Amino acid sequence: MKYLLFTMLIYSTAFAGGDFTLKCKGWGSSQFELTGELEESGSSYIDAYIDLKIIDQGKVIYDKKHIDTTGMYQLSRLDGVQVYLAELRPLQVSEFQFLSIAANHPRPSGNSYLIYQNKNYLAECTLK
Repeated sequence: MKYLLFTMLIYSTAFAGGDFTLKCKGWGSSQFELTGELEESGSSYIDAYIDLKIIDQGKVIYDKKHIDTTGMYQLSRLDGVQVYLAELRPLQVSEFQFLSIAANHPRPSGNSYLIYQNKNYLAECTLK
């Protein structure tokens, strides 16, 4: 019986998705700030609960906590660094239109963007 439990534990951890913390800092005059918990729910699917603040020309135009999102992710390499790429959409379509994440990108330049009311907002993101 103890071997069966040990085997079940090994398989459950081997196939479980990862949980990560995402943090984004604004970039430029039209920017967004974000913190969130990402949960990989399959080979390329992801669910995320995010807190989002959108800033345009120094003014906060949107601030909301706990937005439920879903999307897809993949891992890529650039300059020998693993970059986490994700595309997310909110479950409530009124929250924002689209979020593209390039976390841990080796060349900081506002690589992540959010579309809100047909306008792009930029940020730099890290994933832990």
